[in-house]
Amino acid sequence: MFAGGFCGNNTDTMRHAPTLPHHVAFAFALVACGDGGRNGPAEFVPVDNGAPLEITTVFTAGESGYHTFRIPAIVRAADGTLLALAEGRVHSAADHGDIDLVLKRSPDHGQTWEPLQVVADLGQDTIGNPMPIVVRESGRVVLPLTSNRGEDILPEINMGTGEPRRIWVTHSDDHGANWEPLREISDTTRQEGFLWYATGPGHGLQLSRGPHAGRLIAACDHSEGDWMGQEFLHTHLLLSDDLGQTWRIGAVGEPVAGAIAPNESSALELADGRIYVNSRNEQRGGASRAIAFSSDGGESLDGGYSLEPAITTAVVQGSVLQYSATDRGAAKNRLIYTGPAHPEERREMRVRLSVDEAQTWDEGVVIHDGPAAYSDPVVTADSRVGVLFEAGDEERNYARIDFARFGILWLEAQ
Repeated sequence: MFAGGFCGNNTDTMRHAPTLPHHVAFAFALVACGDGGRNGPAEFVPVDNGAPLEITTVFTAGESGYHTFRIPAIVRAADGTLLALAEGRVHSAADHGDIDLVLKRSPDHGQTWEPLQVVADLGQDTIGNPMPIVVRESGRVVLPLTSNRGEDILPEINMGTGEPRRIWVTHSDDHGANWEPLREISDTTRQEGFLWYATGPGHGLQLSRGPHAGRLIAACDHSEGDWMGQEFLHTHLLLSDDLGQTWRIGAVGEPVAGAIAPNESSALELADGRIYVNSRNEQRGGASRAIAFSSDGGESLDGGYSLEPAITTAVVQGSVLQYSATDRGAAKNRLIYTGPAHPEERREMRVRLSVDEAQTWDEGVVIHDGPAAYSDPVVTADSRVGVLFEAGDEERNYARIDFARFGILWLEAQ
């Protein structure tokens, strides 16, 4: 289904979809969440939640001295502020070189965005792949990141001729206004033989159910071994049981020869407490996405990866989010998936809905019909679905990073 390609180039410019019919102009507003309201299950009270699609531009190529912005991630802070993170690529759109991690904040649910701030800058080197997690106990925003030397390109790192990627963490105790110095955690999160390594990108999560409630989870990927072989790409979950102070490797997702080569991943907590992992699949000829489950809080995967044929996409990152859950007071379980829907090209940003705990996915709604790539969803403080995504036009694929927001009943009515 297509809800329109709403495009634009001006920061903070809003574009509107047609008004939702009156017969669906009601729903439920978020008043409390299993993870404090950031990226997790919601409890509801009746209010209007049929808001139509609106899109604002958050980052525009060329602003603040950055050639291109890529790799978005978003969370809602404890005070309701939205934190939109991205890689600010200084000289080109390439994945290597001088790349900083930058941020914009929105105090009004994504209608307007504050000036850009730099969260992490390693000089001429690359730092990015943001994976923010909001800790419900304190409101702290914990942010794992990865870096490499600016001169090392991906094939060199994968072949072992470049230096392996390094893993860092920082945090903010004032809802993203200020950030602590970077702290390296490579020793406990990278095993010998790991070459490429990426956190996320996209939001992480804090478990809220079962014996591992409180644990922080960051979905990651890595490469090891023969870069031309069938078993080169893997995923893993990083776990923290002390609210982000220390981290270790939990479940490792193995490739399936000829069918699944798992890469960039996103994870959510299902209503029954299991972790659902949805991963980019580099193995062509089969389904575009690979999925796995963990029943032990991310320590291991239940039987490894399987294919997800219901989601059609190019080889690209995608992201998942639990919008609502019956054990939190909602009428039904709702999961969100965001990603391009074209089978070969990075275009046609689509939002899909599952109401049966990822057993099936609907066809979804297109929120941008042009070039589109990486994305990340969030629940706003006024209970809308928000999607931060890379958007472009026919002249430039990565022209900007946009933020779309809409009511859940608007999505269901399309």
